[in-house]
Amino acid sequence: VLNLHELTAGLDLSAFVLFSSLSGTLGGPGQANYAAANAFLDAFAYRRRAEGLPAQSLAWGLWEERSGMTGKLDEANRRRIARDGVAPMASEEALALFDASCGIDAATLVPARLDASAWRAQEGPIPALLRGIIRTTARRGPARASAGGSGAGSAELRRRIGSLDPAARQQALLELVTEHAAMALGHDNPRMIAPDRGFLDLGFDSLTAVGLRNQLGTVTGLRLPATLLFDYTTSRALAGYLAEELVAEEPDASVVLPVLSELEKLESSFAEVVADEAARTRLTARLQQVLAKLTAGQQTQSTNGGVAAADKFESATDDEIFDFLDEELGTS
Repeated sequence: VLNLHELTAGLDLSAFVLFSSLSGTLGGPGQANYAAANAFLDAFAYRRRAEGLPAQSLAWGLWEERSGMTGKLDEANRRRIARDGVAPMASEEALALFDASCGIDAATLVPARLDASAWRAQEGPIPALLRGIIRTTARRGPARASAGGSGAGSAELRRRIGSLDPAARQQALLELVTEHAAMALGHDNPRMIAPDRGFLDLGFDSLTAVGLRNQLGTVTGLRLPATLLFDYTTSRALAGYLAEELVAEEPDASVVLPVLSELEKLESSFAEVVADEAARTRLTARLQQVLAKLTAGQQTQSTNGGVAAADKFESATDDEIFDFLDEELGTS
């Protein structure tokens, strides 16, 4: 483009048209470098016009007719693009938009076919440039109950999964994984995802793998590694991993709740105990023993080598012990 700009600098041009892409305007997953290059074309059109030269950049959407750039897109990729709100244009429609753009005095135009209903239906955010145009109601997760959702939805999923026996839990999470895996690949039916077939064999690439990982993270509320699908290569293996993580994060309420209840009763009597120095000293020593048992085998390492938690309590003052208990009980 720069070479063309320099070579035509002395010519009396009536038009200088650049073919850009919608990705430079709205962005697109896995297209950071491509979007940046096209954003440069859009910006260069403004630069030429500022110098009094003709220029127009057309940020094209997807053409229905396959080309050298889009010929490698399979049907799953096309369905994913459609879910992202970009519908393909017939060649006749695209050429009509090109003719129309020639009569519009603007540095950049976006000849694209957008589907507002697709953006309203998806879980992700609407592109910032379109938020004033596309109005939505409160976001909802996938229609099926198994899909869960963020916030209250993920909490409900955790409660439901935690109430199931191991076999039922594994099956529920397997259905969750296959459902979202099917959506990531553009399939309408989760049965297209064989539980024991590798994700790479099913057609996942790095982009769709990260997309599925993000969706499952939103649904479950877990912080999942970026290499999730490469560490757990089948839907069944991934469901097993999620089951372990979800259960591991949920403490046994039958054990924890009664203990917390007793601690709250104990805390209510602290005011009277603190006023008696002898009682306070004796209680502090006993609490140190209890805390030492709780922290046995769990050492907090500092950058200088680390200090055992039990050692910290043994060296703590009375006020530090009570401050610690106030903080822990206050956040329980």
